[in-house]
Amino acid sequence: MDEEPQHDRPAETLVAVDLGAALATAADGIEEHVEAEAERHIAFAVRLEHHCPSDAAIAQLTNDLLTHCSSLADGIALILEGERPERGTAAVRMWIELVQAGPGGGPLGNWSYARQLGIAGRALLQELREHRRTSRRAAFVGRTELPPVPLESP
Repeated sequence: MDEEPQHDRPAETLVAVDLGAALATAADGIEEHVEAEAERHIAFAVRLEHHCPSDAAIAQLTNDLLTHCSSLADGIALILEGERPERGTAAVRMWIELVQAGPGGGPLGNWSYARQLGIAGRALLQELREHRRTSRRAAFVGRTELPPVPLESP
């Protein structure tokens, strides 16, 4: 015989709050953190032409790249087809081909694979950031008689 608790507050005191702007700001912060982490791994992989870390480090890097870059590819895939940059579509296609092919044979197969994942990830990240930058700018089109709104704080 558990009864539901009764609230004495009248319904008209409840106020609907639009969280759209707050959620968008929070999402941007989360995206920036995730992208920064992906960028760190991508930069390391691209610099592999200058050194060859241990097999365990290559395996960890490959795993990190597969994890982070798949979310970047998903982000580009979520862009409406008419708004998706052509280079973004090509970057996703390259990413899918690399993931499906896997590392090649030979003594440098894993090293080369990690580096190619990094290069593909760099293209994904650049296209995602470019789309975000241009779509934010497009949000202020109605202010043509005023100076542009700064997108970043000084």
